[in-house]
Amino acid sequence: MPNLESIIKKFKSKNLVYPILFFSLSCGNNESGNPVQQTQTPNKSPETTIKSPQNNSTINSKTVIAEWSGYDSDGSVVGYLFSLDNAIKIYQEGTSKSFNNLSEGLHSLEVASRDDKGQNDLTPAHVSFTVKTETIGQIDNTNSAGYAKIEIGQNVFDVYVKNLSNQPLNNIKVSGYTYLSEMYGFLAEDFSGNYLTEVAHYGGGLNKTGTVTNPEISIFAKAKENNRIRKEKLFNYRKNKGILQFKGTTSLSDLHEFYKKYDSIFNSMSFLEFIVKNSGAGNIVNDSFTFALQAAKFREEIINNASNVGKIINTVASYFGQEYDTDAYYFDVYIHKNLGILVHDVSETNYCTLKGKITNSNNQPINNARITLGSGIDHDDADSNGDYVVKLIFPSSYTVTAAATGYQEQTKYVNIIAATSPYYTSTKLNFQLEQSTTVSEETKTFQPGSEGLDAFVEKYHQTSNFGNDPSLFVWDQPNMFLMRSFIKFDLSSMPSYSQIKSAKLYLNGISWHTTDPNVNPADVSIKKVNSSWQEQSINWNNQPIFGETLSSKAIGGPGWYEFDITPTATKWLNGTETNYGVGVVLTQETGDQRCTFFSSDVSGIGKPKLVVTYRK
Repeated sequence: MPNLESIIKKFKSKNLVYPILFFSLSCGNNESGNPVQQTQTPNKSPETTIKSPQNNSTINSKTVIAEWSGYDSDGSVVGYLFSLDNAIKIYQEGTSKSFNNLSEGLHSLEVASRDDKGQNDLTPAHVSFTVKTETIGQIDNTNSAGYAKIEIGQNVFDVYVKNLSNQPLNNIKVSGYTYLSEMYGFLAEDFSGNYLTEVAHYGGGLNKTGTVTNPEISIFAKAKENNRIRKEKLFNYRKNKGILQFKGTTSLSDLHEFYKKYDSIFNSMSFLEFIVKNSGAGNIVNDSFTFALQAAKFREEIINNASNVGKIINTVASYFGQEYDTDAYYFDVYIHKNLGILVHDVSETNYCTLKGKITNSNNQPINNARITLGSGIDHDDADSNGDYVVKLIFPSSYTVTAAATGYQEQTKYVNIIAATSPYYTSTKLNFQLEQSTTVSEETKTFQPGSEGLDAFVEKYHQTSNFGNDPSLFVWDQPNMFLMRSFIKFDLSSMPSYSQIKSAKLYLNGISWHTTDPNVNPADVSIKKVNSSWQEQSINWNNQPIFGETLSSKAIGGPGWYEFDITPTATKWLNGTETNYGVGVVLTQETGDQRCTFFSSDVSGIGKPKLVVTYRK
């Protein structure tokens, strides 16, 4: 066998870079004594199987326990990466995970096993499943005997609707619901307006065959004392009793949104939903709030139908060559001081509406155009069809200017007169703009100070808020820290008629660290945020949901880093998506990676900034 020292001297004498040779000691099988070359077999990717939930299954619970397994033909599986609904992948060694408080609807789960050599499954396992805990049963109208037959699953209920004098009520709509495994509810609605909506519920009583042992349900509806309130009584009641207070004036087309904003029933719906979701099964509080929620939704439907009634009236009016314009028909709305419930009547104001279309020389609509009235009222509400609507203006003569990116401004004069009953119409004014020969570009930088909205959250301090910290951490230090950051810019000062050319997010990195040889330097992603959050209350437990990845970049040291978020910022500014800000996360939350950036609460010039270039 050649002497190792003599071989090294031979390479040195020829000024060669000598390799490291691997030798196998002869054990009698290698008679020549020559070195034996070792052949390395390529590592094979592990495989993953999701055992539960089954693909395309429906689960009657908001808690889903997922189970999976992995197999590695040339080694062993040491852990798994999983992601629910395309969220950030999380690593764990266990083969099961409980997902709690899932929303109603479709969900997706992805799991990839990892072997003992650090190789992840190249074809992760996927399943889709639907969470459905609330099932609407059959809907039926009562007959002359006040009877309705409601079938929910395998259970049939005989429902009788009567008044307080025990007399049967005919043509009452009855809806059946199941909202817990053995809890049923029934909603009786009288669309003729003679009786108040009433609810009843039935809890338990199922035998082993799944049928109800006592299926007869009685609902007693209370008659309305006053089906309608005459206008003069309404104003007299408000004046003498001081219970009704004027809240505002709105058009028929906006009546539903006005109720959603100011009416106590509408405002409490989210609270009712919260109570229903978080009360225990069979809890009487849960039962009561569940049907209070159904009643609130019923009232919402009534108001929504009231907003749409103008379409029906307009169809009838058209036969007489008239027009009924829901944008020009105004209501005065009053609020009950004690209950917070709204009522409305025909407005006594002289409010008018101006509307029209903005097109180019080829009669193509121009969207995001700016309409300015001479009195200084500015409206940026021309939609994708070029239509604009200016409401709540008084009768007068106005100068009206239309402007849009890439077009010459145009000014017209209009005399707006009050609409008259019974057919309320808007004043029409259309614009046709000529294309501009020059287009100018401007740049606007958003870099707020301590009023800026940013914070980070930390997994191992799940209820702590870090909204005032001068740093934004994007860390994964195993068994110690897992941090994500959130940033939102107020873009309300941007002209909505502008054409966005670019939107770049800049973060000033303080430090970075990684011990993972596969992620060097650390890789950071900017993700869209799909729900709201508050700087002073966000924490790990209530952090919002992430959407798609907008941009990614390797962080290799201190300094400014640029992330292009133009497509999403454009949607924020044109109103097609809500601006919930962005999340700053590690592209892969595995290994030991740590990136730190300045927040808006730091002193100096290192605060996050968004630079928007647009065309006027």
